[in-house]
Amino acid sequence: MDVTGYVKEAKDQIAEKTSSKAKAVKLAHWATTTWVPNLVRSTILGSVTWTSYEVTTAHLVATSPALSTASDLQTLLPWAFGVSVVAGTVAGSLHGTLWSVSETALARFKREASSPFRVRGVLFSHTSTHLAMFASYETTKTFLMHQVEGDHTDVQGAACIVGAAAASGLVGELATHFAAPFEHQSFAAARQELRTLPLPSLRSMAPSGLSTMLGWLAYEFAKEALEAPSHAEVQNHG
Repeated sequence: MDVTGYVKEAKDQIAEKTSSKAKAVKLAHWATTTWVPNLVRSTILGSVTWTSYEVTTAHLVATSPALSTASDLQTLLPWAFGVSVVAGTVAGSLHGTLWSVSETALARFKREASSPFRVRGVLFSHTSTHLAMFASYETTKTFLMHQVEGDHTDVQGAACIVGAAAASGLVGELATHFAAPFEHQSFAAARQELRTLPLPSLRSMAPSGLSTMLGWLAYEFAKEALEAPSHAEVQNHG
């Protein structure tokens, strides 16, 4: 559930016509049994996803230094796409696995029946969604950065990252929309549903798409902050 989902659920908790005290008690119970556990889960899943993506990407780049330093777009785009597909698959499969385990654990914690889902479908959905999100970001970023290669300004570099993050947010939402049926149905039934499933509107994709974009910006900021000391150390030794 994204941020807008939590806000809507919180509003539903206090929408009933009861006393202020009853609403406060109900909202507090919802926060401790639903919001906080899901916040912790989202934090853990997010950390594992981004870390596994970064580690896998770094390993693949290290094994092919010649390709990673190429300058022509014909080489860079397939390279960026291939690396992000592999890294996105690893990250997505881990996310799907941990989500399935934590969903069952949360249901036991709340002493409620967990919402029905198919593990294979969840793995397929989360893997394909993350693959699409990561691959679209890296290829778009590579293409845009190549257009301003050389002595580009910080503003131009930031604009490329924002553009790639926005594209990733929309592509990721499209992938999520069309992969969702596989989480609760057999593959045959899900494929049947896809034939009549309409395209999502931009308005419906905007909240989650924006959160994905902000996630990429946070990732790039953290990555740059972590790499800055090592770059400074290399320059000092040089």
